[in-house]
Amino acid sequence: MFGKVETAPGQFVSCCAVVKGNLRNLFVLPREGHDLMEVHAELQSILQPGCIPIKQGASWAGKPVKRKYAFEDSSIPREETEYFKVVYDGKYRVPSEEVCKAGGKSFVKILGAGASNLENFIVKRKLMGPCWIR
Repeated sequence: MFGKVETAPGQFVSCCAVVKGNLRNLFVLPREGHDLMEVHAELQSILQPGCIPIKQGASWAGKPVKRKYAFEDSSIPREETEYFKVVYDGKYRVPSEEVCKAGGKSFVKILGAGASNLENFIVKRKLMGPCWIR
C-alpha cells in the first residue's frame, strides 16, 4: 500500500506499507449428494502440498457457511446456499484455475481464487476510497 506520512506539521513524505498476515478466503460449492467431510478430504489433497507446504505453521481451516451468489455465472445457484469456506495465509498460492473452474469429485467450483491479496485486504477492512489508515 502506498500513501503519505506527516513528518512535521504540514509536511508529508511518501511511504509504502507492507501488510503481513493477510488471509485468503475461498468458497467451495459442494456437489449434490456429497457432505462437507468429503469436500474437506478432497481439498486436503489439493491444497497440501500443492498450494500450502507441509511444514509447521503452514495450515488451513474450513467451515460451512451460507452465502448468496450475485455474479455472472448462471451455473451457480442465486439463492442462499451452503458453501465450505477455506481460510489460509495469503502468502501461499491458490489452486490452479482448471481445478477452480472444473471442480472435483465432491465440489462444483472454487470461488474467490481470482481475488488478489490487496483486494481481500480492502474488502475485509471496508476501505472505500482514499482514507486515513491507523
